[in-house]
Amino acid sequence: MISKLNLEIKKMLSKNFHEINIYDDIEQGFKKPCFFVQILSSKQVKELNRRYKETVYFDVNYLSNKETINLDYFNMADALYKTLEYIEVDNKKYRISNKEYEISDGVLHFKFQVKFNLLKTIEEVNMNKMGVDIVGK
Repeated sequence: MISKLNLEIKKMLSKNFHEINIYDDIEQGFKKPCFFVQILSSKQVKELNRRYKETVYFDVNYLSNKETINLDYFNMADALYKTLEYIEVDNKKYRISNKEYEISDGVLHFKFQVKFNLLKTIEEVNMNKMGVDIVGK
């Protein structure tokens, strides 16, 4: 599920910012402006029975090529707030929540989380049928 979320986020960025390159990792020779999508961490909490709640934390890094870098970062952060509202995976929509951004070392870090529920399959061992012989007197 996490890899599907990551892929859909990249698709959303590509669709809305088609002139900006998207990279998985920082590579030598990358071209600005560009995005790097990182999965920061995930957390899974057990709920009732086979149910789990999972939270995945993402960081979309944006590097600008403009002279007015801070203004470009503020404009991009505003555009990301509007673009990253919901994400659709396997015909189900998930809300993107806790969005925030910071500019650090010349990079815009747009951070958010996606929460979803899991239903794990558990291998159950069924009891065998037991026969009872009744012997009468």
